Amino acid sequence: MNQKKTSFLFGMVNTELTAVIGYSMGTYGALIAAGVGASKLALRFPGDIPEQYLVGLQADNPNFETMLDKRIKVIIAFAPFAPLGYWSEAGIKNLKIPSLFIVGDQDQTTGFAAAQWLFDNAVNSQRYLLVFQNAIHEVATNPAPPLADLYPREYAHYQEPSWDNRRLNNINQHFITAFLGKHLLGEDDKYNEYLNLSVISNDSPRTDTEDPTYWRGFANWTAIGMELHQRPAQAIE
Repeated sequence: MNQKKTSFLFGMVNTELTAVIGYSMGTYGALIAAGVGASKLALRFPGDIPEQYLVGLQADNPNFETMLDKRIKVIIAFAPFAPLGYWSEAGIKNLKIPSLFIVGDQDQTTGFAAAQWLFDNAVNSQRYLLVFQNAIHEVATNPAPPLADLYPREYAHYQEPSWDNRRLNNINQHFITAFLGKHLLGEDDKYNEYLNLSVISNDSPRTDTEDPTYWRGFANWTAIGMELHQRPAQAIE
């Protein structure tokens, strides 16, 4: 994409290094953009996406790969929606760029198992799974519009009940910055220490008092209620 010299983005955006971020059903687009074609079974899902839009996005459609933009280098998927059978094990292997999945382990909208399945089966992707313990679907928080304050049920769409919204946003920004710095900008030395973490267990869900670099970037006793899992990409099949 050419940037007009009159644009405020002129000279600031490198379209050859593009990240795609999706939230909930928006992860359909993120995964498709990364080369993960939908399965044939996906055509049978009523009410999700009209069939005519999915035929060209099938994993075995010869025209699908020609649609892909090679400038997309990484994806980030918040609370990904992956109904059983929508993505095939063969199709998810086409995810060959680094990926970051962010989910609440009590997500009752898309289900925690959806993110776990994607993370487990995306074997050709250098991937990360950030889990917020006790969080539901609202892990990608946005400020509620003023009108929502009058309707508790609508306000609930914007508020994660177990986590402070500002804290969630700060943590998301922290890990997304590190992920993009390492895998989009290639600044491994600068960001490795923020991603190469030991998984915090329920028995000790906080930074180590004797090692303040444990969970780099978090003040002592503040890395609580989270898990960060990572797996390397296997040899590309």
